[in-house]
Amino acid sequence: LLTAVTLPESLTALGSSVFFQCTALQSVNIPDNVTDIGPSAFYGCSALTGTVTGAGVKSARFAAFGNCSGSNEIRLPAVTNLGDRAFVFCTSLTNVVLGADLATIGNQACGFCSNLAAFEIPAGVTTIGDAPFQDCSALKRITLAAGNTAFCVSNAILYTAGCSSIVLTVPQDTLPDPLVIPGTVTS
Repeated sequence: LLTAVTLPESLTALGSSVFFQCTALQSVNIPDNVTDIGPSAFYGCSALTGTVTGAGVKSARFAAFGNCSGSNEIRLPAVTNLGDRAFVFCTSLTNVVLGADLATIGNQACGFCSNLAAFEIPAGVTTIGDAPFQDCSALKRITLAAGNTAFCVSNAILYTAGCSSIVLTVPQDTLPDPLVIPGTVTS
């Protein structure tokens, strides 16, 4: 069974499902030259533990790290596109580090990450898909990085700029009581 992978520095992309369901894979180095992680590249790599880092990754596509249930931290400081379900079912995930250039957070990007307690929306994010934190039962805090003008946060609720429309909330049992919705909200 495959337990470790060392990828060459010349590599620039990881294709679709390249390590799909490699359930014994415990460690992988992602070279700085890798800019694209394809759909389901590491899906089901449940033995990956600790921190997964891709310093040069610009795009983590559909379910790129889905069901990597052993990893507690994912660091993609250069990512600009976080695809749909990128980290779905990463049940041990407690920390996600994303860079200021991230523009898009896909549908259910962190869905079912049951130990994720906090998430910072980077400054460059302008688009957030549907249910990015679906069933993230531990999520208590959503923060907005300085410089983000597309959204605002109040009482653990993310709104569009100007606090006019609700984009998402933390789970109901972690909302403040009483909950005060700003008077600027229209939808």
